Amino acid sequence: MTCTTCSAPALWRCLDCIGVPKLCARCMRTTHNRLPFHRIEFWAADHYTTAWLRMVGVQISLGHGGEACPTPTVFASRADAVYGEPANCPSPSDTGGSLPMPGTGTRKRTADDAGMVIVDTSGVHEIPVSFCTCSGAPSPDLQLLRMGLYPATSRRPETAFTFRVLDHFLLTNKVCKTPAMSYYMQLRRTTNPLFPHMVPDRYRDLLRVSRQWRNLKARKATGVGYEDTPQPTRGSFAIRCPACPWIGVNMPEGWQNDPDKWKHGASAIMDGNFGAQHQAMKHPEHDVRLADGHGFMVTSQPYKEHLKSAKQFRQTLECNEHRAVVAAAQERAPLESTGIGAAACSRHGFFFPHCVVDFQKGEQQKNMDYCLFWVGQNLAGVLLLVVLYDIWCHYWIHLLRRFSDSPALSFPPGMVISGGIGQFHVHAHRRECYPRFSPNFIPGLGVVKNEIIESLWPDTNDISNSTRGMATGHRQESIDDHMNDSNWMKLIRLPAAHCRKLRSTSQDIGPAREALEAMINRFPASKIARWTKAAQDAARKRHENYEAMDIYEVEDNKLPTRAQIQLDLARQENKRKGGAPKGAAAWIVAGLKIEESRLAVAAKARQIRPGSSTEEKIALERMRTKLLRDIEKFHKDARDFVSAGALRDFLSIPANRSSLGSEWDTIEEAVEKDTANGNTDDDDAAALAPECLSIALPSTLGARLCASHGLTKLVQHERKLRVGQMNDALHNVRVGVGYKSLLYRTEVRPAASQRQKLRSYDDVHLADAGILAAARSYGTSRAVLTRLYDSAVDSEKAELDGLLQRYQVLRKQDLKANTALIEHSVRGVSNLHLPWFWTLSTPGEARAGSWDEEMYRVVFLRVYARVQRLEEDLVLVPLEMVRTLASYQTHSETWKRRARVTSHGKGYEVWGNRQAALWQSLHGHAKGMFAAARTQAGVQ
Repeated sequence: MTCTTCSAPALWRCLDCIGVPKLCARCMRTTHNRLPFHRIEFWAADHYTTAWLRMVGVQISLGHGGEACPTPTVFASRADAVYGEPANCPSPSDTGGSLPMPGTGTRKRTADDAGMVIVDTSGVHEIPVSFCTCSGAPSPDLQLLRMGLYPATSRRPETAFTFRVLDHFLLTNKVCKTPAMSYYMQLRRTTNPLFPHMVPDRYRDLLRVSRQWRNLKARKATGVGYEDTPQPTRGSFAIRCPACPWIGVNMPEGWQNDPDKWKHGASAIMDGNFGAQHQAMKHPEHDVRLADGHGFMVTSQPYKEHLKSAKQFRQTLECNEHRAVVAAAQERAPLESTGIGAAACSRHGFFFPHCVVDFQKGEQQKNMDYCLFWVGQNLAGVLLLVVLYDIWCHYWIHLLRRFSDSPALSFPPGMVISGGIGQFHVHAHRRECYPRFSPNFIPGLGVVKNEIIESLWPDTNDISNSTRGMATGHRQESIDDHMNDSNWMKLIRLPAAHCRKLRSTSQDIGPAREALEAMINRFPASKIARWTKAAQDAARKRHENYEAMDIYEVEDNKLPTRAQIQLDLARQENKRKGGAPKGAAAWIVAGLKIEESRLAVAAKARQIRPGSSTEEKIALERMRTKLLRDIEKFHKDARDFVSAGALRDFLSIPANRSSLGSEWDTIEEAVEKDTANGNTDDDDAAALAPECLSIALPSTLGARLCASHGLTKLVQHERKLRVGQMNDALHNVRVGVGYKSLLYRTEVRPAASQRQKLRSYDDVHLADAGILAAARSYGTSRAVLTRLYDSAVDSEKAELDGLLQRYQVLRKQDLKANTALIEHSVRGVSNLHLPWFWTLSTPGEARAGSWDEEMYRVVFLRVYARVQRLEEDLVLVPLEMVRTLASYQTHSETWKRRARVTSHGKGYEVWGNRQAALWQSLHGHAKGMFAAARTQAGVQ
C-alpha cells in the first residue's frame, strides 16, 4: 500500500477523513496538525489496529495560530527525529498488534513530557501540547481556552475538554437526560471498546468543568459583563415567557387606561413535585454554589430565613385532595428536600424565574407562599393575577394573613389576587369546589383546558436519579438548566402554539354560540335575562366571594331522595281519608330495602366456589337466614295493605332470577361466565334460595293485576319510591366513581413499591364494591318501572317513556375512574365529556321550581360560561401575539444597544450583534405566521 499523497509506504489510515485515506506517517502528521482528534489505525502486518495521532508526531501548538512556537522546546526538537520518517514508525512487533491507551492512574510526568489528556466527542485522546513560551505569553490555561480547550485546572493543566464535547454533553443531558457518568462511559467505550477501563478516568473533571461551562454559557446568553448587566441578579439566567404581561418589555402603549383590565392580567399555576428529592450532603461545608438564585430555584439563605419566621396555620382539611398534603408532610430522613414546588404561566407553560422552592416536610403553605411571592415580584405592575393551585380552596383562606405576618412576603402594590383549581384536580374536591374554582368559570382567564405544569414535571423527574445525590449547588444548577431548556423550547415553538390556539378557538366559538342561541330561543326571555344577570353578578363578585359562583352547580335539595319521597307520601297518607292505607309507603320502602339485600346476597352467592372456605359459606348462610326472616316479616305485614287474593297472586309468581344483578359482578366490560354444562341439581337448589324468592311488591304483580285488586295507589307509591331509589343509587355511583378516581391518582399511581400498590388496590376494590351495589340497585329499579306502568294506556306509556329517557341505561364504561369527570367539551352540552347521570335532565319543558328547571339553568350557565371563555380567548390570543412580537423586538434592540455601547472589545460587539440577529429572526418568523393565522381566522 502506498500513500495517496506522496507514494511512500502507507501504514496509517484515518477513519474520520472522508474516503478513509491511507497515508504515510509524515503525510498523516501534516494533514492532521489542525485535526488532532481524528481516529486513526495502523497496519499491523495482516490487519489494522487502533492507533493515535501522537504516534505520527501530531501535536497541538498554542499561541501562534496553530503553528509551532518559535521558541524551541524539548518536545518540538524531538518530534521530527522520532516521528518524521517512515523507518522510525512503530512496527507491529513493537506494538504487539495493538496500541492501547495508557492506564487510568495518574502518571508521572518528566520535564520533556508535553502530553495532555484531551476529551472530545470522538473520544479521550492523549496528545502532546506545545505551549507558547515567548516573553509575555499568556498563562497556560488562557492559551488552552483560546484554542477551544477548557482546562480541568488553571494550575499546570494536564487535562482539557474541547468546547465541542462540553456543548455536546450539556445538550445530551438536556435532551436525552444522560448523566455525566453514562456520558463519560460512552466516551471511554468509544475510545477503546475492548479495554474501556484502560482509558483515563476524567469523570470527576467532567462534572466540575461542565458546571463551570454551564455557568459561563448562561452568563454569556443573558449579557452578564455588559455595562447594563455587570453581575447576574435573581432569576436573570431564566428565560421568561414573551407572551405574558411584562411591564416595560411587551405591554402595548396606554394599556393602563384600557377599561378592560382583565386583558392585561396574568395567570399562574403552582404545583408540587415529590419526585425531585435531594439527599442531605455529608459535608455541606464543601458545597460550592455558582448560581445561587440566578435561575429558577430561589436564593438559599433568604428562603431559609423565611422558613424560620413563617407561621403555619392549622386548618381542617375538608377536600379529599388535601390528603396528599397531609400524607406528604412526613419527614423523610436523610432527605434534605422531599420535593420541589414551582410556578408556571397557566396559558403557555413557562416556568417563572426564581420561584422554585424546596420542600422539607411535604408541600407546606409556607413553601408555596414563597413561590407565590416571587411570582408576584416577576409580575410587578400587573393589576390582576389568577393563581391555579390544586388545593387553592384550602390554601387561600389565611393567605393574606400569612403574607402580612411574614417580614419576607408581600404582594406588589395594586395587584388583585384571585385563584382557582386546575381541571385535573378540581374533580377530586368537594362538589362546591367545582363551580367556585374551576377554570371554566373564572372570568378573564380564557380557555385553560389542562394543568400545563403537570406536563412539565416528567422532564424534571427524568433527571431526579442524577440530582438526588448531587451537591446542593450542583443540583440547583442542573434543575435551573433543564427548566431553562424547557422554557427555550417553548419560546421557539410559541408562535406555532399561538396560531394553533387561534385556529382552534375560531373553530370552536361558532358551535358554542349556536348551542347557547338554541337554549336562549327555548326559554322565555325573562328567564334567560335572570340567568344571565346571575352569571354576570357572580363574575363581578368572585374576587371577593367565591361562594357567588355556586350558581353554576345543581342544588341537591331539588333532587328528591327515596327518604324524602317516603316522607312526602307518609304526610299525604295522614291527610287523605281514602286511597292507600296509612303506612303503605313505609311498607313499600321496607320491600325495596329487602330487594337490595336480596341483590347483595345473590352477589355473595355467586362469589362462592367449590374451593371457597367454610367461613365464607357460613357467612353466606347467615345472610340468607336474615334475608328469609325479613321476607317473612314483610309478607306478614303485607296483610295490612293487600287482600288475601292479591297476596296469593303475589306469591304464585316465580322470581325472575335474571334480575339478580349478575351483570354487575364486575366493572369490566367482558365477563367470563361459567354457564356451560350447568348442573340441573344446583340450579334447582338455587331456585329455593331466599334471594330467589318473590317479594310481594306491586311491581311483582304488575300494573294491570294490581288495578284489578284495587292496588293502584300502592303502584303509584312504588313508582315514586323507585324514582327516589334510582336517584339515591346514581348519587352513590357518582360518589364511588369520584372516590375511585382519587384513589388511582393519589394512592395507586404514586405507590413506590409493589406492597403499597397492592394495598392501594384493596381500597379500589372496596370502592368498586360500592359502585357495583349501587349499579345493581339502579338497574333493578329501572327494570321494575316497566311493570309499574300499563303500556296499553297512552298516558302511562308516555310517562314511562319519559322516565326511561331521563333515567338511561347504566353502562359499565360510565363507571370507570376518570380524573376529569365533568370537564366541559368544546362544543357545549352536546359533547360533554361525562356520563349522562352527572347532569341528569329531561327533554320535556321545565316546570318552574322543578328539578328539570334546575338542570336547564345549570346547563345554560355552563354553556354561557363556555362561550365567555372562548370569546375571551379571541381577545387574549391576538393580544398575546402582539406581546410576543414586542418581547422579541425588545430583546433584539437590547442586544443592539449592548453591541453599540460596549467598551469591552470586539468580541462583546460581535456577540451582541449575533444575539440581536437571533431575536430579530424569531420576530420575523413569528410575524409572518401570525399574519397568516389572523387572516385564516378572520381576526384583525
